[in-house]
Amino acid sequence: MKHLWFGAGLLAVLLAVSLWLGDSMQTLHEDPARDLEKAARAAMEEDWALATALYNRSEKNWQSRRNRTAVLIHHDLISQIDMGFAALENYARREETGSFAATCDQLAIQIRSIPQSHRFRWWNF
Repeated sequence: MKHLWFGAGLLAVLLAVSLWLGDSMQTLHEDPARDLEKAARAAMEEDWALATALYNRSEKNWQSRRNRTAVLIHHDLISQIDMGFAALENYARREETGSFAATCDQLAIQIRSIPQSHRFRWWNF
């Protein structure tokens, strides 16, 4: 009988930790996504100094959160985001407005989609 209670307690702890991690991921990824959206707007206005600074700050924020995120999600999405940041560097260097803005918006969507699959919602249960 003790094994049953131990197993039930362990499952309850795992459920609580997973719910907490799922909700905390949203706040972790909001800042990099917001900076990417601002960088896209700055690039469309041909303000490359601001666009570059914003995407660099976003990449720095992403890199600081990347490993914590990699523990919880499938690594294909992380690889896509890393490749997107590498492409942004090339677009910013060449000042390709359309490609830079589109990649910023795509990365913001990908980063915001990370917590969606881990939040407590009835369709995820």
